[in-house]
Amino acid sequence: QTAEIASTTLQSGDVMISQKLRERFFGNFDMTDNSNYEKVWDADRIDPGHSNNKVESVIHVLERMYGFIEEMEALCENTKILLVSHGDPLQILLSVFQNLTPSLHRNVLHLEPAEIRKLI
Repeated sequence: QTAEIASTTLQSGDVMISQKLRERFFGNFDMTDNSNYEKVWDADRIDPGHSNNKVESVIHVLERMYGFIEEMEALCENTKILLVSHGDPLQILLSVFQNLTPSLHRNVLHLEPAEIRKLI
């Protein structure tokens, strides 16, 4: 829905939907109290490859997000691309573009709803 609104507002044309831009899977913590996210993020700082409590690892999120960007660069050469995704995946991706280790993705300035931030 957000991508459709952005496309209409920016008059940018077609919207491509990809599961690679979905929210991070928080495993056993999905649909539970928000305080559980802190447990995941604490573990992320220690090991970005962890999948404690069946959580999708930071490394996996980064691979799918970065993979999508590589696909889009190949398909849309010399074209600006607006990615619409969720907080954790975008912060993980932004950490790499800000030359941070992905385990420190929570050090990236929090994204506000519908905020547009330039990657490069």
